[in-house]
Amino acid sequence: MDWWYDTLYYIAIGSLGVIGSVSTLLYLYQNKMIYLPCPMGFPGKLPEDNPPSYQNPLDRNLPYEDVYLTTKDNLKLHAWLVKRRENDAPTVVIFQANAGNMGLRMDIIEQFVVHVRVNVFIISYRGYGHSEGTPTEEGLKLDAEAALEYIFTQAPVDKQKVFIHGSSLGGAVAIYAASELNHYNIRGVILENTFTSLPDMVDTVMPLVAYLKKPILRNFWPSETRIRSVKTAILFISGDNDELVPPSHMERLKASAVKCSKKEEYIVAGGTHNMTWRLAGTMYVIRMSQFIKSVLGD
Repeated sequence: MDWWYDTLYYIAIGSLGVIGSVSTLLYLYQNKMIYLPCPMGFPGKLPEDNPPSYQNPLDRNLPYEDVYLTTKDNLKLHAWLVKRRENDAPTVVIFQANAGNMGLRMDIIEQFVVHVRVNVFIISYRGYGHSEGTPTEEGLKLDAEAALEYIFTQAPVDKQKVFIHGSSLGGAVAIYAASELNHYNIRGVILENTFTSLPDMVDTVMPLVAYLKKPILRNFWPSETRIRSVKTAILFISGDNDELVPPSHMERLKASAVKCSKKEEYIVAGGTHNMTWRLAGTMYVIRMSQFIKSVLGD
């Protein structure tokens, strides 16, 4: 039976070699795996590379302003400010998910501006679209700081009615902003299908190498910890059929938001990771509008 032990030995060595190779690739290329300015299957990196009606807000008859921000580490970021005519309209700052440029968020932008009746400010993270630099966890935190500094010091919007919205990775950025940039008067946070932390996501997406995550991971986004210090109102929107982020992550985030002034949850039956808002239909707009109005006391 020596051949059997020899076979097991070589299988074990081979498996360790494969796991080692995968671990090395994950360590070296994880930023490119997490932050996807131009992922496979998307038209290109720039909004003008997108299909018609996904290139800029004018495609949807929405007047907008190109805004350029400078971060603390001297990178120039590109953003759009899409305003309604009413001077007192609330403003939602959108921190987008990880894949593709902000033009691919035109459906959400249109929903917010036309139906929820709010202004929208959305930025291209560093390395996305026309923004300079390379995306990293620390870098996106600086991008969030630049976005809120602009909104609260320069933007022609009502500073008493500012909300932030984040989906998936954008939810982690939004939680960071609400917890660490709380000197700004953020009235509410809207989180959609986001995760508790990247280490927790490794357990879900890559269980075979999860035991190696401590030496491998260089991105963390510890949202479950950060949300404990968020004091503003939070709306949790979760698709119960999310195929990427387990819905339990949103439940844990909600349970950890122990200091928030108001807590609401909207679970969308059949909602998937990227299409929860679409599957919710008009109820998505209704719940969003109700949340904003309740926070503002309208």
